[in-house]
Amino acid sequence: MMPDSLVSRLFKAKYFRHNFFLNASKGHCASFTWQSLLWGRNFLKRGLLWRVGNGQSISTVHSYWIPSWRFIPYKGNVQPLDPSVSYFIDDNGCWSKDRLLEFFDHELVLVILVVPIGDPSLQDSFIWEHHPFGSFTVNFASHLAKFSTSLPASSDNHSLVRWWKVLWNLKIPQKIKHFIWRAFYHNLSVALYLFHRKVLTSPLCSLYSGNAEFVSHAFIECSRASFEWSDSIFESFY
Repeated sequence: MMPDSLVSRLFKAKYFRHNFFLNASKGHCASFTWQSLLWGRNFLKRGLLWRVGNGQSISTVHSYWIPSWRFIPYKGNVQPLDPSVSYFIDDNGCWSKDRLLEFFDHELVLVILVVPIGDPSLQDSFIWEHHPFGSFTVNFASHLAKFSTSLPASSDNHSLVRWWKVLWNLKIPQKIKHFIWRAFYHNLSVALYLFHRKVLTSPLCSLYSGNAEFVSHAFIECSRASFEWSDSIFESFY
């Protein structure tokens, strides 16, 4: 929603006057339109990633700002005086490697160092993690919604078992089933995985070196992946 539009201002006045849309609750006697927006918001949240600007709005350990890292543990029991990401950005607008090494393990520091920092004079912002340009697309959201109706959350063990049984019974090659299983559990030989296994010296994508190569980057976000999807029969899902 455009924040200055009449519809946005009406919803804000009724449902989240003193809050932010992403944290707004359903409220009492919620309209069908508002309930639909909240349903769509759940899919939006799954792909939202903080883009680092000045780092002041991002909680270092609780916000999602490193792709595929939902929780970032500190090393030991010592915590920085400032809980925001801005504490780890130096006066030149670059990562302070010394401060990072003081609070995080070396491998995690190497991952953080490849996270791009925008203009330090600007506030942090959200981007859509699953799109190469950070834009939320209706096509991808529709695909995610359809996929999510059949794929349960990993915490739902009984549903997860049923889902895997359906997959294993499909009449498709075993290598495809095995590949889906490995992708689901992020157990593919992407650069970040090989970096952690000390096979590669860098977690960066070999085609688009500005980003670490996670599973999602290799198959969705990378410019090469984007080209392949757009040139395939699955273009409408991308």
